[in-house]
Order: sequence, then C-alpha cells, then structure tokens
Amino acid sequence: MKKQKRLSRVSMQAFLLTAVMVVLSCLLIFAVNYTLSYRDMIDSLQERAGGIYQYLEQNLNVESFSSLNIPDDMRDEEYRELKKMFENIKSVTGVRYLYTAKQADTGEYIYLVDGLPSENEDFRRVGDLIEPEIIPDIERAYQNEIVLPEEIKDTSWGNIFISYFPIHSDAGNGEVIGVVGIEFDAEHQYRTFRWLGMATPAIIAVCCVVAGIIAALLFKRISNPAYRDMANTDLLTGLGNRNAFNVALNNLEALPDKTGIGIVIIDLDDLKQVNDSLGHPAGDEYIRAGGSLAQRFIKPPDVLYRVGGDEFAAFVRGSSAEELAEVVRGVEEAAGDFYDRNGLRVRLSVGCAVFRPGEDAGIADVIERADEAMYRMKKAKKERGNGEKPPQAP
Repeated sequence: MKKQKRLSRVSMQAFLLTAVMVVLSCLLIFAVNYTLSYRDMIDSLQERAGGIYQYLEQNLNVESFSSLNIPDDMRDEEYRELKKMFENIKSVTGVRYLYTAKQADTGEYIYLVDGLPSENEDFRRVGDLIEPEIIPDIERAYQNEIVLPEEIKDTSWGNIFISYFPIHSDAGNGEVIGVVGIEFDAEHQYRTFRWLGMATPAIIAVCCVVAGIIAALLFKRISNPAYRDMANTDLLTGLGNRNAFNVALNNLEALPDKTGIGIVIIDLDDLKQVNDSLGHPAGDEYIRAGGSLAQRFIKPPDVLYRVGGDEFAAFVRGSSAEELAEVVRGVEEAAGDFYDRNGLRVRLSVGCAVFRPGEDAGIADVIERADEAMYRMKKAKKERGNGEKPPQAP
C-alpha cells in the first residue's frame, strides 16, 4: 500500500499562512501592549517628578542659589534646613537622587544642596562640579525648559529616570536662577521590559509552530467539506463511491486480525434493458431505487458503496456467515415488492462471504467469493426464468 505524504503542499500552505498570521497578530498585540504599558510607566515617572518639582518651586528658598557657593557654606543654618527638607522629600517619595545646581560666576555648573546622606560616597558638596555628561541637560533647564526623558536611561551607575527642572526667582515666575535634578531608580522597570522584549519573540515562535501544526493537521477536516465529500460520494445515489470503497478496503487489508469481516455484494438485474427500453434517465432512477433498497439492510457504522454502474457493496464488521446470509435473504425478499418511481420492480442478485482465517489471504479473497455467490444467484435466475416480461414504460 502506497504511503501517503505526511504534509501535502496544501497542508504546507496552510501551515505557512497560519504561521504568518500568528506572527503578525502577536507582533501587533505586543507592539500595542508594550507601547501603552511603557508609555504609562514613563508618564507615571514624569508625574512623580513633576509633583516634586511643583512642591520645591513653591517652598524652596531661592536665596540659596546666590548664597551657597563653596563647601564652607554647608555650615550655614540655611543650608542645613534645605538639606533636611531634601532628605525628607527623598525619604517620602523614593527618589534616588535629588539636588539643586546652578551656574557659578566662573561659568561652571556646580552642585548646591544634595539630598543624599552626607556619609554616602555619592554625596556632592556645595561647589562640586557637575559631571560633564549631564551638563547638556542642565543647560536646557537653564533655558527655562523642563527636561523629561522619553525612555529609561542605561548608564554606568544603573538604569535611571532623570529629569531637570528650572527654578525661578519668583515661585514659577521670573528668571531662571538654578536647576533641580530629580532622579528615580528604574532598574526594576528596565529589567521587566527588557525580559519582555526578549521573551516575546520566543513565545511568538512557539505559538507560530503550534498553530501551524494544528492548522496543517486539521486543514482537511475544517475546510471545504463539500469538496471532501464529493471525492468520496456517488452523486447519483448519495452512497459512498468506488474511491471511498477502495480506501475502506485498504484500511481493512492493513488490519492484523480480519476475523468477523464480511462483505455483501449486490448487482441490479436488467439495468441494460431498462436503459434500452426506457432511456438512461429511467435507468438512473432504477439505480437510485436499487441503492435505496439495499441501504435498508446495511446499518451504521457499516457503509454501502456504489462500486460500479449497477453494483453495490458493503463491508460488514463483526458478522458470521449465517448473519450475512440473513441479510442476503432480507434484501432478496424485499426486492419482490419494491418499485422505483417509474413503477418498475427492482430486481437484483446478492452474494456474501465472511473472512476465513487460515484460508483467505486477505479481504480480496472474501470479495472474490462474495462475487461468485452473487453471480451464481444471477445465473440460477436466468436458468429457471422468472416469467416476467422485459421492463416497459407504465
């Protein structure tokens, strides 16, 4: 028996089409969700920074931007009060770094008040120079611009969200006299989105393969059922056709144990005379009637097939020779009172056989014996004659 291909061209097309659709859908969903969630995170950090800035703009002693210049100024009461306020704000809001800065008379940008504890190794004293890499943002804030990042920055000291706000001489008005820097630790957020970006392609790949395989395996079952049925159905009678019969035969031949497998073969009598006397449309009706009669005696899950112009066959599972003989007698007796729509009595010959272990090499031998039995019945009818006239139009 010829082995079927595991994946046909159509199945491969279904696999690829499904895979592409899954990839595009997953990428679209990921892009939308990632963008919205990332944007929401950035907006949340910006709002937190903006809230702190508004508080400082209203409560910060602007005189400190002119009075604080060198480390010795850290002994002044003014500095100590600002230092305490910054430490409290940092503790309450969870800010990583909070400090003020200004442009000194020399043109250099220097630190003023740092919210870090004085013993911290990153603590900056009054007058310490601003690091060169952040000076461009400080300069932008000095131009009365609020500097808010659109993404988390990956720096040598960690993943951070850092913003700069201008401080004015008159609580939100007047000239810019300094800058406040507000920095949040965003290590957790950065790691979450980084893993999301790494894991998503792997998840998409797995979903793509799984969906493609399912589509390829189920394609024939879920698509174009009418075409599938036409390939296995006799259009005249609605029974299984020769192709479906051969598939069933191959499946039965492949069984290691064929005990109890039988076959019934039914052949219409006088179809040629019906066609010659009344025409082929009448012959078609005669065939349909013969199939309808035989179908009465073939019970599901067994299937009746039209295997030739005037020949029908059915594999019967789990039957003995005696039980099949009863089926043959039932069909033959019913034919005595069964007429088609044209008023012609349906006449047929029937034969059957059951697989004989140790004697039959395969199902083909069973079919051959059933065929011989059917022809013996047909021959016996001809020899004794039935006394009936050839079919005539009513």
